[in-house]
Order: sequence, then structure tokens, then C-alpha cells
Amino acid sequence: MALPTVLDLASNQTSLRVQFSQEPEHAPPILDQILPFLGCAGTNCEINDYVLPMATHPYFTLAPSIESVLSRWTPWDTDLSTDYRYHLLVTNVELYGRMVEHSARHGHSIVLSASADPAHNSVVHVEIHLLNQTEVVELLARLYREMRNNKTEIETLRRELNELRNRFGTALENLAAWREELAPLLGLTQPHPNVPPADDGPA
Repeated sequence: MALPTVLDLASNQTSLRVQFSQEPEHAPPILDQILPFLGCAGTNCEINDYVLPMATHPYFTLAPSIESVLSRWTPWDTDLSTDYRYHLLVTNVELYGRMVEHSARHGHSIVLSASADPAHNSVVHVEIHLLNQTEVVELLARLYREMRNNKTEIETLRRELNELRNRFGTALENLAAWREELAPLLGLTQPHPNVPPADDGPA
């Protein structure tokens, strides 16, 4: 007999099961509605300053990388969907501990709404992660290296552009020397101003 599969979570991660009804009489739940079950009153400044809500593939259980914040960030008022697994990246240790404590009080499983017909009930999972400060430092180091590399590449491209400009200018000068009538067209000579004829006065 095969043993049941157990999902081993890291010590800095907690999984919360969220059930809701998809019956028409129940309003679609939003991500913000889980916060009271985690000891948070709502999307106040504290939450926005210390928690990053993100959404991934429903089978993605690990903490998303910080680099993916722009592509995976999700607003608090987004409708919950079984097409996603939601992640809360918490940057404050005390806040993370409080959220885990409240989640444990509910057995890490909450019900936002329920239908008498189990077929109309859906479940999504919310992963609560304590953001690893080492990852932040490593990200800053990578960004600094990339910035230095980009700066070097820009300086190299600037020198190459100046060399091409000089070569092109020399080529135009040689062309104008060979065909003098091309010089004005190439902008290598200044047009002669229209000088009115001299007035010699009365004869």
C-alpha cells in the first residue's frame, strides 16, 4: 500500500486552505477577505508595507522569486480563482508570526462561503512566506553587478559609435574631394550668401 503524499513546507512557509462557493447567490470572494482570518483588519498601510500578494500556477508551492514581483503581483481586490495559487510574501518577522498563529487557530483552513451542494464549492491555497533577507541581499548584489556590466557595455558602445562617426566623416570628406559638386549636398560646405550687386553710385 502506497503511503499518502505529504507536502513538506519550509520552516518559513505556511499553507492556508480557502473554501468558497461558486453559487450565483454568493458574491465572488476576493483575496482581501482572507486577511481577518490572519489577524489583519484589511489592506491597511501595515499590510501594504510588509506583505506582497502574488499569484502563480496552482501547483507552484515555493516562494516566488523577488525578480518576478512585477509579473506575478496581484491586487488585494482580485477575485479568487482555482486557476491560481496565491502567495503572501511577508517581510516582517513579527507580522509573519502573527499571521501563522491566526492561521493555526483556524486549522489552516477557512471557509469564506459554502454551498449545500459540494460540487459548487471550490478551494484555493494561499501560501504565506517569510521573505528570506539573504535573498534580498543576493538580489541587490546581482542588480549591482548587472548595473556595472551595463555601464561598461554602454561605454564600449559609445566609443564604437564615435569611431564609426569619425570613419563616416572621413569617407564623406574623401567623396567630396573626389566629386566637388557633392560637397554642398553632403553638408561639407557653407552655401554662399546672396550678396546684392555693388552700388557704384551715379555715373
